[in-house]
Amino acid sequence: MNLRMLLPLFAVVISACGGSSASATAPTPTATPAGTAPTLQGSFTTSLALEDFDTDQCNNAGSWTLTISGTRFNLNQAPLTGCHPRVTSVAGDAFGNDDQIQFTEDSNNGCARTDTYRWAPAGDQVRFTMVADSCAPRIIILTKNPWSRR
Repeated sequence: MNLRMLLPLFAVVISACGGSSASATAPTPTATPAGTAPTLQGSFTTSLALEDFDTDQCNNAGSWTLTISGTRFNLNQAPLTGCHPRVTSVAGDAFGNDDQIQFTEDSNNGCARTDTYRWAPAGDQVRFTMVADSCAPRIIILTKNPWSRR
């Protein structure tokens, strides 16, 4: 399945919680220098259920593997049995600095080609938080569940 199609599902609106009457301000993305390999390297997996998506469930549900090597990434889906997604693999450039990573897909699969996420390690797992992305499936794929190092 195409990562771009999956990434729009990740665009689930996350509401800020809090009792303050002060207006919330969105974080300002830190510029990610082109050509800088992200600090995060390796292969990671996660799984998503049909219920994790509002639409295009069969296009996005299943097991996902994200591999980051140098300044390249691959995102591959093993769909659920009975599902036949349009795209099951997406590749492109990955650049980063500190705790941010910017993915730029090689081709356009229905979503913006470039997106930025923060990542945080937690033992053998990593969690992504969206900084700038308009692709709902991709947001769900990257942020719904933790990614386990392979």
